Amino acid sequence: MLTRIKKLLRDNFSLSDLFILPMSDWVEYCNEPAMGRWARLHRANGHEKPFGVKYWSIGNENYTGGEISAKTAQQWGPFVRESAKMMRRVDPGIRILAAAVPDVDWNLALLRSAGDLIDMISIHGYFDEAWETNALSGYRRSLRAPAQFERSIVAVRGLLCALGLEHRVKIAFDEWNLRGWYHPGVADFSHLDPDHGHAAALRAANELNAQYTMADAIFAASFLHLCMRHGDMVTMANFSPTVCGRGLIGVSDTGIVLRPAYFVFDLLRNQLGAHLVDSYAQDMAMCDADGVPVPVLDAVAATRDDGALTVSLINLDPERSVCVQLDTALPYARAQRLSLVSPDADSANDFDCPDQVHVEQGSQPLSSPVQLAPHSVTVLQLIP
Repeated sequence: MLTRIKKLLRDNFSLSDLFILPMSDWVEYCNEPAMGRWARLHRANGHEKPFGVKYWSIGNENYTGGEISAKTAQQWGPFVRESAKMMRRVDPGIRILAAAVPDVDWNLALLRSAGDLIDMISIHGYFDEAWETNALSGYRRSLRAPAQFERSIVAVRGLLCALGLEHRVKIAFDEWNLRGWYHPGVADFSHLDPDHGHAAALRAANELNAQYTMADAIFAASFLHLCMRHGDMVTMANFSPTVCGRGLIGVSDTGIVLRPAYFVFDLLRNQLGAHLVDSYAQDMAMCDADGVPVPVLDAVAATRDDGALTVSLINLDPERSVCVQLDTALPYARAQRLSLVSPDADSANDFDCPDQVHVEQGSQPLSSPVQLAPHSVTVLQLIP
């Protein structure tokens, strides 16, 4: 949407002008149907009806010094409050997010100033901070990532509850990925030449499909399970990015590659129910690359709109299969089964081997344990 708006406005303003427009002007351009300079402009640009953009985020990681319009904790709250007031004056129906971080000082200042005017606070998370090095964790080390992300959610949840805002302000985990983007020199410009050619060549390393393995898939499934368990507070969670870079899909002149995490989204979005139900997995543990205990099994259960019970099971062990006996309140005879599997934990899809990581389907009798392959994600639809 932002790219389209820039294109529509390019004959009226320079790109630098666009980035200094007050956010309320952007809201008017996108959502105001008739009155005002910016509403007239969107009609003049060929779009008679408003775009109706519902979600608006104030800022992006403004707590980091490298970001444009970086602020201190004391500056950020009043800035968000004034921005939100102006934006709601244009369109009272929008939902407003504000850049935040799992930090007490930052969030206290933000929420005390603007907690009554925003709907969500936005937090981000990348386990591999590979910005300058492209150094990526192997499978076993990546197993500790979900616990790190959950600590961020719990910290922000606790602060919202302490301030009595848990029913008013929710959490948007609106950037998350196992791997941070590789973009050397982006903050200090030391690697940039005038036409950015050198930087582009370095950043092409993000497109190497072989580096996106079952570690990415297992992490994505674990994180989505985490969001479901905290679904009363985490009301938005956006994988970053979707296509190319660290995305779910790799694209080139050769074609497209569905990377392992893509199949996790396909399974959990299209096969798992949306209504979480109580479930419990017997505790099993193993050690990650540094000897830190991590769970072997991660499970959630949910019902679909039609009442069907579904179960998502992750076997995090990279080498051993796991047998799981389902014990349900109501009797079920069998299950339709979809499993994301691969030859080993380091498997990846690429143009010359697009199906190393793939989904297998079948039927599963529930009179016997469900066997989960190593480093796999399985979704079951239970059938009476």
